[in-house]
Amino acid sequence: MRDKDLLREEFRARRRAMTRDDAAHLSARIAERLLAMPEVRAARTILSTIAFGREADTRAALAVLAAEGRRVLVPCADPCADAATALCEIGPGHPLLTGAAPKPAMALAAMESPLLPEVDLFLVPGIVWDLRGYRVGFGGGYFDRLLARARADALKVGVAYDWQVIDRLAPDAWDVPVDRIVTELRIVDCR
Repeated sequence: MRDKDLLREEFRARRRAMTRDDAAHLSARIAERLLAMPEVRAARTILSTIAFGREADTRAALAVLAAEGRRVLVPCADPCADAATALCEIGPGHPLLTGAAPKPAMALAAMESPLLPEVDLFLVPGIVWDLRGYRVGFGGGYFDRLLARARADALKVGVAYDWQVIDRLAPDAWDVPVDRIVTELRIVDCR
């Protein structure tokens, strides 16, 4: 098992080394796998971040789900937003889904949002994952705190390139594992 900071550095460098075309191609395959999952198709309210850089990009899947009338929530751009506005609903054609707007930051107030109990599906970002669903994120702990407040029946899905999944990480006591990890090659059941 390796130190989280070293893993962050190593896997971020690998991600930066990807070409835009490779990232787009792999992200399209990940979106196809996501949209083929019955649990994703059944979700009424989805919470996801918006990818930046060469992260596995969920925007294509989110655009389809929004067009089908699903409620898509993302963290608002204002880190000082109050709980009622910390999560923003975006619909078909929204600039965040088309890439015309900058990626919003995860607001701490999102943890207290009254919209949180409505979320059926969390699409979770990460830098490196293990087969048990634990992840190394960006170091702020936002998603772990958010997932700790999720409804017990809400599905937590990690979104990653297959090379981001390793055998085992050393989780911290506060780390919340996801139920599944979707990559361009497979769906890992972590339960």
